[in-house]
Amino acid sequence: MGESVTVALEEKYDQVRQLITMGKERGYLLYDEVNDILPPEVHSSEEIDDLLSTFERYGIDVYEDLSSAKAALAASDSAEPIEVKDEVVSEDGDLDLTPGTLEKTNDPVRMYLREMGTVPLLTREGEVAIAKRIERGQLLVLKTITRAPLILKELLQVGEDLKNGSRSIKEIVQFDDEELTEEKVEAKTRDTLKQIDKVAKLYLVAMRQAAKLQRIPRSKKRPYLHARYSLSRIRVEMSQLVRELDFNPLEKKRLIDKIHQTVERVHFLEREIAKLERRVEASKADVQAEARKDLKARRTELDEIEIATEVSPTELKRAIQVILRGEAEAEQAKKRTDRSQPSVGRFDREEIYQPRLAVP
Repeated sequence: MGESVTVALEEKYDQVRQLITMGKERGYLLYDEVNDILPPEVHSSEEIDDLLSTFERYGIDVYEDLSSAKAALAASDSAEPIEVKDEVVSEDGDLDLTPGTLEKTNDPVRMYLREMGTVPLLTREGEVAIAKRIERGQLLVLKTITRAPLILKELLQVGEDLKNGSRSIKEIVQFDDEELTEEKVEAKTRDTLKQIDKVAKLYLVAMRQAAKLQRIPRSKKRPYLHARYSLSRIRVEMSQLVRELDFNPLEKKRLIDKIHQTVERVHFLEREIAKLERRVEASKADVQAEARKDLKARRTELDEIEIATEVSPTELKRAIQVILRGEAEAEQAKKRTDRSQPSVGRFDREEIYQPRLAVP
């Protein structure tokens, strides 16, 4: 296969060149950002091998998360500490969601006017940029939930519910037609079930790949990376199929809430485990026995959640962080749109507007 194929991979995909540039600048890449930026077309075993060879050739290491990257960089260059920014890189860059500060005042009208005075009216270009930010935030949320094994399993259950009639297709996906006929509903149901069946077949492949990944020790970095990215590419393919279903808002919220509730349960169990561990250490024999029993039960439930969700609690928490970031980005962009609309009259959107003067 060799060098020519590797170069061809770089030349064929802008995203691969983007990853190389990013990795050369920072000296490392993260698993999740490689998986997010890498195009779906790169999924074969040979292409993944070529990609890993490319990273090795440029001296780019790939790490599980930011803390691992920090630790490795600190260890390799302790004489000159390297500052690593706490950032999550996405295809379109990050949105700074830090709220601005306002001068203190007890007059709510003056506070409002002073804040509004710092906001420019939107040009057409500004509207397009904000629309892209909203879309990017919403896409980030959707990509995250549709790559989570917990939600993929939930989708397979949706397929079963559709087949046995316990749920209607109208509860799950959006319909563009104002007037729904029985034929349209039946056609949509068939198409949705066909799509879910494709996901189900890939899900079985992903389970086999996940089992293979578990058997590979992390010390064998190249085989481990290869197996991990093979699994990631299958999940990306499933994610694309699921996103084509176009969930309605209520179903989308239900799926997001499913992850939220699971993570909240994980947080609760971790707090209880820490509390019980302290009790076991500090208690006398009779109380200690009861605490040990409760501790075992909490640990068992935490293990069961990990088995059921097919990911570690850390990965679940990371998914929630990304979902929250995407929701915040979309919401912030929407607020920016609302605040930038003029209260009266119209204006020429082709003109470049300057910020309105602040109220003194």
